[in-house]
Amino acid sequence: MAQPLSKISILEPLCWDSSVSAETLLPLVDGTVSSVGGFSREALFLRSLERVPWHNLVVLWGGAENCAKLYTEKVRRGLRNDDFRQKYDFAFGILRGEPVQAPRWGSEYCEKLRHTFVSDRWNRA
Repeated sequence: MAQPLSKISILEPLCWDSSVSAETLLPLVDGTVSSVGGFSREALFLRSLERVPWHNLVVLWGGAENCAKLYTEKVRRGLRNDDFRQKYDFAFGILRGEPVQAPRWGSEYCEKLRHTFVSDRWNRA
């Protein structure tokens, strides 16, 4: 069985473009300080949402419940990709016990799936 990654090894790819080291960001992740080297806790959480796989995100921020608390409306608006917003709204809604919207199975979605799986082999000349 693979060993879980340490928080420092998860943080290193997040700060490659910054002068701040992963060790310096640990107190920010743990919540003992509010900002380090230009990073606020919200900004680091937002960056980790966009760049870290879910299973590492849970390890880094100390559990799914803590991630759900950190996912505020401000963080949600900061996500650059609308697909991320929808996926994280769904995941964090479940974690918070909120009613979540069922997956869309309308004609628009079915048409998209049909083009994905069904080739046009019957209409070829």
